[in-house]
Amino acid sequence: MTLTELARALESIGISPATVALGGHADYAWAVEQSPEGAWEVYWYERGTKRMPAFSSSGA
Repeated sequence: MTLTELARALESIGISPATVALGGHADYAWAVEQSPEGAWEVYWYERGTKRMPAFSSSGA
């Protein structure tokens, strides 16, 4: 899944774009970023700190 596909999926279930920062981070929002190796990292970003990080095992 690409960030564009994820954005469409989130929109289709009513999740506001302000809730999830795709490809970067924003204060008081969930962030989704892809590493150069292809793994996805999801975390809550608050006051300049990544909280509750989770990683996928691959880019698939």
